[in-house]
Amino acid sequence: MLEKNTYIFSSFGKAISKLSQMEILMDNREIRDHHLIRQFENNADFKREYSEMCGVEVLICYLDSLVDTAASVELKKLMRELNVSPDSWKPLDAKINVGIDQLENAILTGHLVILHATGSLVLKPKMRQLERSVTSPESETSIQGSSDAFTESVLSNIGILRKHLRSSRLHIQEMDMGEISRRKIAVCYLPGTPSESIAKRILALLSARKNREINSVQDLAKALGQRYWSPVPLFFTSELPEDTSTLLLKGRVVLLLDQLPFALVTPTIISDLWTVDSDKNMSQSIVVTLCTLRIIGILISLLVPGLYVALVSVNPELFRIEMALSVAMSREGVPYPAIIEMILMLIVIEMIVSASIRLPKTVGPTITMVGGIILGQAAVQAQIVSNLLLIVLSATVISNYTFVGTQNALMIRLFKYCNVLLGSIFGVLGILAGLVGTLFYFASITSFQVPFLGFGMRAEGTDE
Repeated sequence: MLEKNTYIFSSFGKAISKLSQMEILMDNREIRDHHLIRQFENNADFKREYSEMCGVEVLICYLDSLVDTAASVELKKLMRELNVSPDSWKPLDAKINVGIDQLENAILTGHLVILHATGSLVLKPKMRQLERSVTSPESETSIQGSSDAFTESVLSNIGILRKHLRSSRLHIQEMDMGEISRRKIAVCYLPGTPSESIAKRILALLSARKNREINSVQDLAKALGQRYWSPVPLFFTSELPEDTSTLLLKGRVVLLLDQLPFALVTPTIISDLWTVDSDKNMSQSIVVTLCTLRIIGILISLLVPGLYVALVSVNPELFRIEMALSVAMSREGVPYPAIIEMILMLIVIEMIVSASIRLPKTVGPTITMVGGIILGQAAVQAQIVSNLLLIVLSATVISNYTFVGTQNALMIRLFKYCNVLLGSIFGVLGILAGLVGTLFYFASITSFQVPFLGFGMRAEGTDE
C-alpha cells in the first residue's frame, strides 16, 4: 500500500504544482448522480462532461464561473492517462460518506465532482482568480504602521491576521451561516484571555441559529441577540490587520465575515473613539497629544453646535458685551432663528458629505468645493446664515473626523442633533442635561456583559 501511495503522489506531482493542493472527498451513494444534476441543471454556468477515467465512464460536473477551465482540462487529461482505479484514491486523506449538502457545497465552492457507477469523487482544481489581491487600506490610514489591508476572502484575511500574530495560541473557528448563501464566518480569539468566554458564547449563539441568513453586520447582531437599534456600534470595524491583532492581544474577539473587507472586533468600549494602536509606533508624548486632540474633537463635535444655539437664542447674557455685540452684528439681516439656521446648514453639510462619499473619486472633491466654498459664501452674502455660524460648522465638520472609526463618527453626529434641540429649548442647562443623558446612556450599554464605559475587559453587568 505504501508503494501505491508513493506512485500516486509522484504521478500527481506536476498537477499539484500547477493546480495547487488537491482536496479529495469520496462518496458511495448512487442517488447523488441524479440529485446533483437536477439541482444545478438550470444554471448556465453548470457544465457536464462525459469522459473516461481508468477505463471507467465518468461524468464530470463543475461550475464554469468558478473553475479554471484550462487547468481542469489538464487535470482530466492526466486522469485519463493514469492507470489507477478510483478506489486507489481513498488513501489520499479521503473522507467517506459525505452528505448531500456537502456534495452540493463542493460544486458551489469551485470543486470538480466526478460521478461514476459506484460513487463519486470531489477534486479541488485551480480556481478562477475572483478575489482581489492584498492592497493598501482605502477607508483607514496608517501613518507609521503596516500598509496592508483585509480583503473580501475569509481565508485570505485569516492568513493576513496570522502573519501579524504568529502565535500557536490563536484559535480560529469557522462555520457556514444560512441555508441559501452559506456565508462563512470565522471567530478568532486567544484562550486564557477574557475573550475566550465571549468567543464561546458567540459560537454557541451562531450554532443555535446556523440556518439564519447573514447578509450584513446588522443581521449578525440579530443572530447574536444583541442590540441593533442603538447608535452605539456593537462591533468596532477595522480594515487594518495590525490594529486588529493588537486588539486580539488585549482580549477582544475578532469576527471575519466572508465578502466583508473589515474585521469586526467586539466588545466595544469608549476608548475605541480615540485610541489607535499604530500611534504607539511614535513616542509616548505624541500618543498622549493625539489622544487629547481626539477627545477635544469629540467634545467640539458633540457640544459646540448646541452651545451656539443656546448662547445666541436663550442665554446671550453669558457673553461679554463685546462678544454679544459681535454676534448680533454677524446675525444682522438673518431672517431665521438660530435653531432653524443651524438645522438647515447641518442638513446641507450632511448631504454634501454623503454625496462626496458616494460619487466617484474624480467627482467627489468637486462636490466638496462647490458645497463647502461656493454654497457657504452664497448663503452668507444672501444673509440666510451668519458668518459666525459658518465658523462653528467648519470647526464641527473638521472635528467629526478627528476621532477613530466611521461608525463612531456617525454616532457622535447623531447625538449632536439631540444637544442642538435641547440647547434651543433650555439653553446651556439643556446642553448640560444632554451631556449627562449621553453619559447615562453610554453607561447602560453593554456588549457581551462588558460595559461600554469600561476601559478594560472585565466582564460585568447584563446585556441590553
